[in-house]
Amino acid sequence: MGRECCLYCQKLVAYQERDDVNKFVRKVMALPLLPSEHIRPAFEQLVFQVSDRPVLLDLLSYVEDTWINSTIWPIPSWPVYNKAIRTNNDCEGWHTRMNVDRAQGRVNVNFYLLLGLLRKEADLLPLHQRKSAVKIHAKISEAGKQYEEKELSTEALLKRLGRVYSPQ
Repeated sequence: MGRECCLYCQKLVAYQERDDVNKFVRKVMALPLLPSEHIRPAFEQLVFQVSDRPVLLDLLSYVEDTWINSTIWPIPSWPVYNKAIRTNNDCEGWHTRMNVDRAQGRVNVNFYLLLGLLRKEADLLPLHQRKSAVKIHAKISEAGKQYEEKELSTEALLKRLGRVYSPQ
């Protein structure tokens, strides 16, 4: 336990204090924002860039095992390229409301009734987005458009998308 904790702390310090590590990790985190067919080549390029950096290779090994080579979540199932909503916040908010109602003894519905209720709620509620989310979406869309028009390389797109979510 102690050794793993020390290694984790060293990696955390490297991420927080070393700009090159921070920028690299942000590129890795931006992979789901690429088109699915571009993810594996981009990942392989990232591996090549840090082949002499054990701390970063550990991260890439995790990403490869968990996401890139996953049989449960194959690559085409998780990218959010060109998708307007990239989070499950709406679902989680609704789930929280359902749990509160259930805790108060108000909800005990069967599956088919639940589907109908979900559909009605989806039709009634306008999509609310914070200004910050709208700005982020605009930046991602603009970068995606430039990428499709070949104005940005995959590397440049990853760099830009990494800055969108973690501008340091």
